[in-house]
Amino acid sequence: MVKVHFRNPVGGGSIVDIVDKDTTIQQFLDDHDVDCSTGMTTIGSRPIFGAEFSQTFAQFGYSDEEGKNECWLSNVAKRDNA
Repeated sequence: MVKVHFRNPVGGGSIVDIVDKDTTIQQFLDDHDVDCSTGMTTIGSRPIFGAEFSQTFAQFGYSDEEGKNECWLSNVAKRDNA
């Protein structure tokens, strides 16, 4: 199991959830009604692009092992005036 901390500064707050390591990034986002289409999504500090949303947390290196069982997922919205 992986503890996921999700932060969406513009969309209102954060989510903490524990998911199976074989859960895809897209499944996590869908399960929490998160729309990341207007911003940059990162896992750790690494940006996620296109088809990578269908990869699992395990494919990004997160697992049941101590030290690898927690991650930060965030979405920063792109603004026209930024």
